[in-house]
Amino acid sequence: MTYEYDFETFQTNLRAALDRSDFYEAERLLLEADRFESWRSSEIKVLRARNALLRGQVQLAFDVLSAAADIFGSIDLKAPSQKRLVYAKMLKEHGQCYERFGSNGLALAEQMVQDAMRQTNADATKPNREETT
Repeated sequence: MTYEYDFETFQTNLRAALDRSDFYEAERLLLEADRFESWRSSEIKVLRARNALLRGQVQLAFDVLSAAADIFGSIDLKAPSQKRLVYAKMLKEHGQCYERFGSNGLALAEQMVQDAMRQTNADATKPNREETT
């Protein structure tokens, strides 16, 4: 996903929707902006995590990837656990390559998967945010 939005246009359109009391349009605009900003922020965090792995700071990578996954919770309750499963692969690959040098990437990948499963179970009874708008 690579796209940009013009913040001034966004603000103008949001103000216009609110002035018309078109709260559904305002929510659509806000959700679109939230998706974009969440995606952009998560991409930066993934780059930080990759850099941390290159420096051998696996715990930092885990923490940053966890934060990257959580960013999507305001958009879709299921997304953080789905992202954790994707990010666990990055930690697993690092762990497989560097385990003999003391990397705890495999253990942290397992922890990331467990966190995803725990979150999935906790969110199973909650409605998806997009379904409630």
